[in-house]
Amino acid sequence: MSSLIRTLKRRSSWRKIDLPRDYALQELRTSQAVFLRRSRFSHQN
Repeated sequence: MSSLIRTLKRRSSWRKIDLPRDYALQELRTSQAVFLRRSRFSHQN
């Protein structure tokens, strides 16, 4: 997980590649939410 955040930070520091930080953070948040939802669902069953 820390490596993913490191790559996101590295990517945001690159000026050549136009990758909005907000978009990357949004992707990260949605993936985390999906992961949490799945783990919660599996725990209930």
